[in-house]
Amino acid sequence: MAHRRTALVTGATHGIGYEVSRRLAHQDTFVIVHGPTPGEAHAAVDRLIRDGADPHRLEPVAADYARMGDVLSLAQAITRRHERLDLLINNAGVAVHPAAFQINYLAHYALTRLLAPSLTAAGGRVVSVTSALHREGTLAFDQTGRAGYANAKLALTMFTRALRVIAEDRIRACAVHPGTIGTGSFDVFYGRGGLPVADGAAAVLGAGDGFYYEGFLRADAAPPVYDDASLRHLWRSSARLLGWDYAATKSAANGSANGSANGSANGSANGSANGSANGSANGSAKNAVKPAA
Repeated sequence: MAHRRTALVTGATHGIGYEVSRRLAHQDTFVIVHGPTPGEAHAAVDRLIRDGADPHRLEPVAADYARMGDVLSLAQAITRRHERLDLLINNAGVAVHPAAFQINYLAHYALTRLLAPSLTAAGGRVVSVTSALHREGTLAFDQTGRAGYANAKLALTMFTRALRVIAEDRIRACAVHPGTIGTGSFDVFYGRGGLPVADGAAAVLGAGDGFYYEGFLRADAAPPVYDDASLRHLWRSSARLLGWDYAATKSAANGSANGSANGSANGSANGSANGSANGSANGSAKNAVKPAA
Protein backbone atom coordinates (compact mmCIF):
# COMPACT_ATOMS: atom_id res chain seq x y z
CA MET A 1 0.00 0.00 0.00
CA ALA A 2 1.36 3.43 -0.95
CA HIS A 3 2.35 5.73 1.87
CA ARG A 4 -0.17 8.52 2.44
CA ARG A 5 1.53 11.91 2.55
CA THR A 6 0.73 13.65 5.82
CA ALA A 7 1.27 17.31 6.74
CA LEU A 8 0.71 19.32 9.91
CA VAL A 9 0.02 23.02 9.41
CA THR A 10 0.07 25.12 12.58
CA GLY A 11 -1.91 28.34 12.74
CA ALA A 12 -4.16 26.96 10.00
CA THR A 13 -7.43 28.71 10.83
CA HIS A 14 -6.85 31.82 8.71
CA GLY A 15 -4.35 33.65 6.53
CA ILE A 16 -1.32 31.83 5.12
CA GLY A 17 -1.89 28.74 7.27
CA TYR A 18 -5.41 28.25 5.98
CA GLU A 19 -4.40 28.75 2.34
CA VAL A 20 -1.44 26.37 2.72
CA SER A 21 -3.82 23.76 4.18
CA ARG A 22 -6.29 24.26 1.34
CA ARG A 23 -3.60 23.79 -1.30
CA LEU A 24 -2.15 20.72 0.37
CA ALA A 25 -5.60 19.15 0.72
CA HIS A 26 -6.11 19.58 -3.03
CA GLN A 27 -2.76 17.88 -3.64
CA ASP A 28 -3.94 14.58 -2.13
CA THR A 29 -2.17 15.27 1.16
CA PHE A 30 -3.73 14.33 4.48
CA VAL A 31 -3.70 17.63 6.38
CA ILE A 32 -3.68 17.99 10.15
CA VAL A 33 -5.27 21.40 10.66
CA HIS A 34 -4.14 23.15 13.83
CA GLY A 35 -6.01 25.92 15.61
CA PRO A 36 -5.70 27.44 19.08
CA THR A 37 -9.06 26.01 20.19
CA PRO A 38 -11.11 22.97 19.09
CA GLY A 39 -13.88 25.27 17.84
CA GLU A 40 -11.53 27.24 15.60
CA ALA A 41 -9.86 24.08 14.26
CA HIS A 42 -13.21 22.46 13.42
CA ALA A 43 -14.45 25.68 11.82
CA ALA A 44 -11.37 25.77 9.60
CA VAL A 45 -11.96 22.16 8.53
CA ASP A 46 -15.61 22.92 7.77
CA ARG A 47 -14.51 25.86 5.61
CA LEU A 48 -11.93 23.69 3.82
CA ILE A 49 -14.64 21.17 3.02
CA ARG A 50 -16.84 23.95 1.64
CA ASP A 51 -13.82 24.97 -0.46
CA GLY A 52 -13.76 21.52 -2.01
CA ALA A 53 -11.37 19.55 0.22
CA ASP A 54 -12.04 15.86 0.84
CA PRO A 55 -13.23 15.56 4.47
CA HIS A 56 -11.41 12.22 4.76
CA ARG A 57 -8.12 14.03 4.24
CA LEU A 58 -8.57 16.53 7.08
CA GLU A 59 -8.02 16.25 10.81
CA PRO A 60 -8.63 19.19 13.18
CA VAL A 61 -6.33 19.50 16.20
CA ALA A 62 -6.09 22.17 18.87
CA ALA A 63 -3.39 23.60 21.09
CA ASP A 64 -3.11 27.01 22.66
CA TYR A 65 0.55 27.88 22.07
CA ALA A 66 0.49 30.12 25.15
CA ARG A 67 0.12 26.91 27.22
CA MET A 68 3.08 24.59 26.83
CA GLY A 69 1.07 21.72 28.27
CA ASP A 70 -1.25 22.04 25.25
CA VAL A 71 1.72 21.85 22.89
CA LEU A 72 3.10 18.71 24.53
CA SER A 73 -0.34 17.09 24.50
CA LEU A 74 -0.68 17.95 20.81
CA ALA A 75 2.66 16.29 20.05
CA GLN A 76 1.62 13.17 21.95
CA ALA A 77 -1.72 12.98 20.13
CA ILE A 78 -0.10 13.35 16.72
CA THR A 79 2.61 10.76 17.35
CA ARG A 80 -0.03 8.30 18.59
CA ARG A 81 -2.05 8.68 15.39
CA HIS A 82 0.70 9.26 12.84
CA GLU A 83 3.92 7.26 12.89
CA ARG A 84 5.12 9.24 9.88
CA LEU A 85 4.91 12.96 9.21
CA ASP A 86 6.05 14.20 5.80
CA LEU A 87 5.71 17.93 6.33
CA LEU A 88 5.53 20.27 9.31
CA ILE A 89 4.66 23.90 8.61
CA ASN A 90 5.59 26.03 11.64
CA ASN A 91 3.27 28.91 10.86
CA ALA A 92 1.42 29.82 14.08
CA GLY A 93 2.26 33.27 15.38
CA VAL A 94 0.98 36.47 16.94
CA ALA A 95 1.97 40.12 16.86
CA VAL A 96 1.22 41.17 20.44
CA HIS A 97 0.56 38.80 23.33
CA PRO A 98 1.95 38.37 26.87
CA ALA A 99 3.34 34.99 25.76
CA ALA A 100 4.45 36.14 22.31
CA PHE A 101 7.97 34.67 22.54
CA GLN A 102 6.58 31.25 23.41
CA ILE A 103 3.92 31.39 20.71
CA ASN A 104 6.30 32.65 18.02
CA TYR A 105 9.29 30.47 18.88
CA LEU A 106 9.43 28.22 21.94
CA ALA A 107 6.27 26.26 21.15
CA HIS A 108 7.62 25.58 17.64
CA TYR A 109 10.90 24.39 19.14
CA ALA A 110 9.10 22.01 21.50
CA LEU A 111 6.63 20.66 18.94
CA THR A 112 9.28 20.12 16.27
CA ARG A 113 11.59 18.27 18.62
CA LEU A 114 8.78 16.05 19.88
CA LEU A 115 7.65 15.26 16.33
CA ALA A 116 11.20 14.54 15.16
CA PRO A 117 10.77 10.72 15.23
CA SER A 118 7.71 10.94 12.97
CA LEU A 119 9.51 13.37 10.65
CA THR A 120 12.66 11.25 10.38
CA ALA A 121 10.62 8.08 9.84
CA ALA A 122 9.09 9.68 6.75
CA GLY A 123 12.19 11.53 5.59
CA GLY A 124 10.03 14.55 6.28
CA ARG A 125 10.61 18.26 6.03
CA VAL A 126 10.09 21.32 8.24
CA VAL A 127 9.15 24.73 6.81
CA SER A 128 9.21 27.58 9.33
CA VAL A 129 7.41 30.79 8.45
CA THR A 130 9.72 33.56 9.62
CA SER A 131 10.15 37.27 8.91
CA ALA A 132 12.83 39.49 7.45
CA LEU A 133 12.51 41.35 10.75
CA HIS A 134 14.62 38.56 12.26
CA ARG A 135 17.60 40.66 11.14
CA GLU A 136 16.69 43.18 13.84
CA GLY A 137 16.61 40.49 16.52
CA THR A 138 18.82 39.40 19.37
CA LEU A 139 18.56 36.35 21.61
CA ALA A 140 16.91 38.30 24.43
CA PHE A 141 13.90 36.23 25.46
CA ASP A 142 12.14 38.82 27.60
CA GLN A 143 11.36 41.68 25.21
CA THR A 144 7.94 42.55 23.81
CA GLY A 145 6.51 44.45 20.86
CA ARG A 146 8.48 44.72 17.63
CA ALA A 147 11.77 43.83 19.35
CA GLY A 148 10.26 40.74 20.94
CA TYR A 149 8.76 39.67 17.62
CA ALA A 150 12.10 40.12 15.85
CA ASN A 151 13.87 38.16 18.58
CA ALA A 152 11.43 35.27 18.31
CA LYS A 153 11.78 35.17 14.52
CA LEU A 154 15.57 35.19 14.83
CA ALA A 155 15.37 32.27 17.26
CA LEU A 156 12.97 30.37 14.97
CA THR A 157 15.22 30.93 11.95
CA MET A 158 18.28 29.79 13.90
CA PHE A 159 16.51 26.70 15.24
CA THR A 160 15.37 25.80 11.74
CA ARG A 161 18.95 25.86 10.48
CA ALA A 162 20.04 23.89 13.57
CA LEU A 163 17.75 21.06 12.46
CA ARG A 164 19.77 20.90 9.23
CA VAL A 165 23.29 21.21 10.54
CA ILE A 166 23.74 20.39 14.25
CA ALA A 167 20.91 18.02 15.17
CA GLU A 168 22.09 14.48 15.83
CA ASP A 169 19.45 13.24 13.39
CA ARG A 170 19.40 15.83 10.62
CA ILE A 171 16.01 16.99 9.35
CA ARG A 172 15.44 18.76 6.05
CA ALA A 173 14.32 22.23 7.02
CA CYS A 174 14.00 25.71 5.58
CA ALA A 175 12.81 29.12 6.75
CA VAL A 176 10.64 31.34 4.57
CA HIS A 177 9.79 35.01 4.86
CA PRO A 178 6.71 35.00 2.61
CA GLY A 179 6.74 38.76 2.14
CA THR A 180 4.45 41.39 3.61
CA ILE A 181 1.09 39.66 3.30
CA GLY A 182 -2.20 41.46 3.76
CA THR A 183 -3.68 39.24 6.46
CA GLY A 184 -4.22 42.13 8.87
CA SER A 185 -2.62 40.15 11.69
CA PHE A 186 0.73 41.96 11.68
CA ASP A 187 -0.23 45.47 10.57
CA VAL A 188 1.31 46.79 13.79
CA PHE A 189 4.74 45.83 12.41
CA TYR A 190 4.36 46.06 8.65
CA GLY A 191 1.62 48.63 8.09
CA ARG A 192 -1.64 48.03 6.27
CA GLY A 193 -1.97 46.23 2.99
CA GLY A 194 0.42 43.78 1.44
CA LEU A 195 0.50 40.91 -1.02
CA PRO A 196 -2.42 38.50 -1.39
CA VAL A 197 -2.50 35.56 1.02
CA ALA A 198 -2.26 33.24 -1.99
CA ASP A 199 1.20 34.66 -2.75
CA GLY A 200 2.38 33.99 0.78
CA ALA A 201 1.12 30.42 0.70
CA ALA A 202 2.74 29.84 -2.68
CA ALA A 203 6.09 31.05 -1.30
CA VAL A 204 5.85 28.75 1.72
CA LEU A 205 5.00 25.70 -0.38
CA GLY A 206 7.38 26.64 -3.19
CA ALA A 207 10.58 26.77 -1.14
CA GLY A 208 13.27 24.57 -2.65
CA ASP A 209 16.23 22.76 -1.14
CA GLY A 210 17.95 25.92 0.09
CA PHE A 211 17.75 27.12 3.67
CA TYR A 212 16.38 30.69 3.68
CA TYR A 213 13.95 32.31 1.26
CA GLU A 214 12.35 35.72 0.95
CA GLY A 215 9.33 35.21 -1.24
CA PHE A 216 10.43 32.78 -3.93
CA LEU A 217 14.08 33.81 -3.89
CA ARG A 218 16.95 32.35 -1.89
CA ALA A 219 18.50 34.94 0.39
CA ASP A 220 21.00 35.30 3.21
CA ALA A 221 19.62 35.25 6.73
CA ALA A 222 21.15 37.29 9.57
CA PRO A 223 24.77 36.39 10.45
CA PRO A 224 23.97 34.68 13.80
CA VAL A 225 21.95 32.08 11.89
CA TYR A 226 25.20 30.76 10.37
CA ASP A 227 27.15 30.61 13.64
CA ASP A 228 27.01 26.96 14.77
CA ALA A 229 28.12 27.84 18.32
CA SER A 230 25.20 30.26 18.60
CA LEU A 231 22.85 27.56 17.29
CA ARG A 232 23.99 25.16 20.01
CA HIS A 233 23.64 27.86 22.65
CA LEU A 234 20.08 28.63 21.52
CA TRP A 235 19.15 24.93 21.39
CA ARG A 236 20.38 24.33 24.93
CA SER A 237 18.93 27.56 26.32
CA SER A 238 15.55 26.64 24.85
CA ALA A 239 15.76 23.15 26.34
CA ARG A 240 16.56 24.64 29.76
CA LEU A 241 13.53 26.94 29.54
CA LEU A 242 11.41 23.82 29.09
CA GLY A 243 13.17 21.91 31.85
CA TRP A 244 14.44 19.39 29.30
CA ASP A 245 17.74 17.55 29.68
CA TYR A 246 19.28 18.35 26.32
CA ALA A 247 22.60 16.61 26.84
CA ALA A 248 22.15 13.26 28.53
CA THR A 249 20.33 10.89 26.18
CA LYS A 250 17.89 11.17 23.34
CA SER A 251 15.28 12.05 25.94
CA ALA A 252 14.17 15.62 25.53
CA ALA A 253 12.60 15.35 28.94
CA ASN A 254 14.79 12.87 30.91
CA GLY A 255 12.83 13.18 34.12
CA SER A 256 12.60 16.90 33.74
CA ALA A 257 9.32 17.21 31.96
CA ASN A 258 8.10 17.07 35.54
CA GLY A 259 9.01 20.70 35.42
CA SER A 260 6.18 22.85 34.28
CA ALA A 261 5.32 23.59 30.71
CA ASN A 262 1.95 24.82 31.77
CA GLY A 263 3.10 28.32 32.51
CA SER A 264 2.73 30.61 29.55
CA ALA A 265 6.23 31.62 28.60
CA ASN A 266 5.97 35.28 29.26
CA GLY A 267 9.26 34.53 30.91
CA SER A 268 8.16 31.34 32.65
CA ALA A 269 8.50 28.50 30.22
CA ASN A 270 10.43 26.74 32.93
CA GLY A 271 7.06 25.58 34.03
CA SER A 272 6.60 21.88 33.61
CA ALA A 273 4.39 19.57 31.65
CA ASN A 274 1.80 19.27 34.35
CA GLY A 275 -1.28 17.15 34.05
CA SER A 276 -1.47 15.04 30.91
CA ALA A 277 1.93 16.18 29.69
CA ASN A 278 3.64 15.33 32.98
CA GLY A 279 5.46 12.03 32.73
CA SER A 280 3.88 11.14 29.40
CA ALA A 281 6.05 13.81 27.79
CA ASN A 282 8.91 11.61 28.94
CA GLY A 283 7.58 8.89 26.70
CA SER A 284 6.87 11.01 23.65
CA ALA A 285 10.18 12.81 23.87
CA LYS A 286 12.33 9.73 24.30
CA ASN A 287 13.49 9.83 20.72
CA ALA A 288 13.29 13.58 20.24
CA VAL A 289 16.14 14.95 18.18
CA LYS A 290 19.07 16.43 20.08
CA PRO A 291 22.15 18.35 18.99
CA ALA A 292 25.21 16.36 18.03
CA ALA A 293 27.99 16.63 20.56
